[in-house]
Amino acid sequence: MKQQTYCQSHQGFAHQFIILNQGQAKLACGECIYQLQDNTNKVDFGQIISIQKALSSPDSLIQKLTSQDKFSNLFQNLGNLTGDELKQELENFESSLRQLQILIDQVIARAKMQVDLIIETRINIKNDLIQKIKYPQFVKLLEELGNSQQDGQIDIYKQIELKLSQHLNEINQGDTNGLNGYLDEILSQYKNKLQEQLKNNYQIDNLKIQIDQCLLQYQNLFSKIKRTYMLGFLEGAKSTVVSEENFQDLIKIITDKNPKMIINQAKLIFQGTKDGFNQNSFWNKINCKSNLLMIFKTKKDVVFGSYSPCKWESNINAYVEDITCSSFIFSYKDQQIYLYPLKEQRKKYAIYCSIGYGPTFGSGFDIQIGPNFQQGQCKLGQTYNVEQQNFNPNLFFGSQQPQIVECEIFELQQ
Repeated sequence: MKQQTYCQSHQGFAHQFIILNQGQAKLACGECIYQLQDNTNKVDFGQIISIQKALSSPDSLIQKLTSQDKFSNLFQNLGNLTGDELKQELENFESSLRQLQILIDQVIARAKMQVDLIIETRINIKNDLIQKIKYPQFVKLLEELGNSQQDGQIDIYKQIELKLSQHLNEINQGDTNGLNGYLDEILSQYKNKLQEQLKNNYQIDNLKIQIDQCLLQYQNLFSKIKRTYMLGFLEGAKSTVVSEENFQDLIKIITDKNPKMIINQAKLIFQGTKDGFNQNSFWNKINCKSNLLMIFKTKKDVVFGSYSPCKWESNINAYVEDITCSSFIFSYKDQQIYLYPLKEQRKKYAIYCSIGYGPTFGSGFDIQIGPNFQQGQCKLGQTYNVEQQNFNPNLFFGSQQPQIVECEIFELQQ
């Protein structure tokens, strides 16, 4: 600050801070802060802005005026994907598109050439046949025949008529099968020529490969943009069971399984410690809702959960099919996430809905939480795939029964 201001209460002390209090801003020096702390023994430093820091960077001021966690998470996530990286991805995509355009132009040119070849072949076949039948002579004989008849020259008329017969007979002489044989011969020649030109259609295969590459690059670019958007701007309550980073990892897994899905909000609709561990509370909160992410914590501190796009309906007493096959169960061990994806051939058993049950997944069931969230069973591997070696479903909860001490259910809204 070029021109400092000084504290009126403490002579000679420059203003270093701005204190925010119920919408009012008050300048303060270091002595003011010390005196405030000494008098109350409690200072809310979240409401104190350092003038020097605010002048050196707008981030400091923004962070004080907004939710600090939200601001930090936003810029941390946005910072994970630099502008240079996005620009490079875009340049690669643009370069591929331009190469694709060149290839498309080549394919169009070749297609035009092939069409021209077919038209030219048709004309050539016709011209060959016209030449073979000596068509101009035929026309001339007919004209002479007409003129001689008109002039009453009977002898000349008969002579020309004889020539016409000889002309037509000559057309079918000199070849094994006459004109038909000649036609078969030239058709065979042109057919071989056309086949040779049309069979080398390798450019179409190259075009398919190039298109697939462009689509893949676009998907990578869009995926990074979408992931940055979601992780930076995702609204909603935080999980008390998993870290913010782990929660974002789960969101990323879900969106990777649903490429067209853009999540704007993760809304906490059920919390066991608040709403109660019983099936009535559970169904009152989630009935007729879909796109639910569930996170559980057991008495043994085991964390597991699930996601399914399916709609939960308490009164159907039936399995619900996941046509997207994007449902999955997950668990954490040693800070590592393990996924148990829905089997394609078993997708019609993704979840089970009944008022007498808690959260239930898979046929048989893979995971079943009882009505009081204490009893249940794990038979993972029937409907949801298990790739871990030496997996023991009896140890999935950390004990024989789930004994859930916390359950969070988030509705992922688009």
